[in-house]
Amino acid sequence: MYTIDDIDVYVITHNRCEFLKQTLDSVIHQTVRLNKITVLDNESVDDTEQVVAQYKKYNVAYYKTFERHGNFLKAQELTAANNTKYVMTFHDDDLLHPQFFEKMLAALNSLDYEPAGLMSAFSWFPTGNLFVSPPAESQKILPKAYLYPECLENKYIVIRNPQDLVQLILYVENPPYDQINPCICSVVYRKDCFLKRVPERSKYGIIDDVSIIMDLTRQGSVILLADNKAVFHRNHQNRDALNNGNSVEQSTEWVKLLSGFIEPTDMKSYQKLVNMIVSIYPSISSAECLKEYPTAVFVKKLIELGVIPQGVKVKDKKKKINFFTLEQYFASDQKNILQENKKTSFIKRIFRFKKRHG
Repeated sequence: MYTIDDIDVYVITHNRCEFLKQTLDSVIHQTVRLNKITVLDNESVDDTEQVVAQYKKYNVAYYKTFERHGNFLKAQELTAANNTKYVMTFHDDDLLHPQFFEKMLAALNSLDYEPAGLMSAFSWFPTGNLFVSPPAESQKILPKAYLYPECLENKYIVIRNPQDLVQLILYVENPPYDQINPCICSVVYRKDCFLKRVPERSKYGIIDDVSIIMDLTRQGSVILLADNKAVFHRNHQNRDALNNGNSVEQSTEWVKLLSGFIEPTDMKSYQKLVNMIVSIYPSISSAECLKEYPTAVFVKKLIELGVIPQGVKVKDKKKKINFFTLEQYFASDQKNILQENKKTSFIKRIFRFKKRHG
């Protein structure tokens, strides 16, 4: 039987002391308490060390790391030297639901095999609009689902291989946009899988986590907790994706990675892939890249390279706008009320009528 002592947790940070305290609070105050947490600080020049010192009574260890991938390598060094069974890295600007580790352990102890990893769905805060940075004063406002948490669902998805992962990503990035987007940057890895991780930031840019999780699914099943209240990603002005966007070459490699697990004749999945590119590409690209390769030009380039087959269209994402005269609007409103009344009980009809006209 697995216990919380079988999971090592590393919080990786760089110059985000203003968010780190909230992150550590969320990791510490769990229904199943961790007995040790390690903060890996990669060359911060702010008050990070002083913030971590406030958590000494919670057995929070602190290591200073250096150079590119310093925290990555330090986590592997520490993991190789201990007897842990699973390892998790967590970002310094995100939050965990208080039941996160409870649900991870519940999954582990319900399986008759050792999964390669476990992760969860996630949601954004304080706003879900990734193209607009929230005002500085709102960046530390905690989400209601975190402040007043409801129990996480006991609902898990088994991702058996890279093909499953790609189909899940395409599913959540297309209508009806089911809120089970996998949190690929906060994964609980089996120890042997964690030690095999290879960072590929130079190849895939800011979304190199996708390639790491793809490799993970080759080593065994990955269990996804299908509740987007499990992890909360913070959208803020200094988010890496906003300040260190991809080059066109990096985004091309990212699309190649996904398209490599789509059957050549599966045009439906390719259409979903293009729809996803239209939604995500602008938010992961550098300003220079987006200026030279707007979304439509980028998709055309992918088709020319053979990454996406001919015949897949870039759909117009603009919503249809309807104009009414005042009389038409009143008539359509009454029609909607009549249609709604046919589908609901008498009590609900009265309540909704009062709500509309009271």
